[in-house]
Amino acid sequence: MSAYATRLNLEHSSESVRLDLARLTVVTDTPNGPTPLFRIGSAANWIGYHLAAHLALHRFLTLQDRPVPRFLMLDQPTQAHYPSDADNESGLPEDDADRLAVRAMFELMRDVVAELAPRLQVIVCDHADLPESWFQAAVRHRWRGGVKLIPSDWMGDHDAAR
Repeated sequence: MSAYATRLNLEHSSESVRLDLARLTVVTDTPNGPTPLFRIGSAANWIGYHLAAHLALHRFLTLQDRPVPRFLMLDQPTQAHYPSDADNESGLPEDDADRLAVRAMFELMRDVVAELAPRLQVIVCDHADLPESWFQAAVRHRWRGGVKLIPSDWMGDHDAAR
């Protein structure tokens, strides 16, 4: 978790990062004592630490050959970096710090999946649409311009069946 938190440049990531199993939370061990997740910075930190924890747990359980599902489904992990509707439409956050943070998140996911391939799949639904070729190669569907996860005509058929 510490290595992943450092890659994401999260607050207190230079310290030891661990799970507190008794309280079911992430904790950083700072010079001032243990700091639980709820006392660490912003939404970007909270999401980043959750991502680091999920990926670290999946890595550990996969390498230990534990019987757990080998996929992780994430819904909008970059939401803290997309403050405006324009950013949501473009798929690119506005400023450089947000762009770097979003890229770091997807690079970490890519690298963990590559390390554990073919034993882990990460599925992400997000507004992000990075221009990097490795990212574009991983995109399976773009739900924009009226194209939706659940097609509108399915809803009509469902209503007609009632």
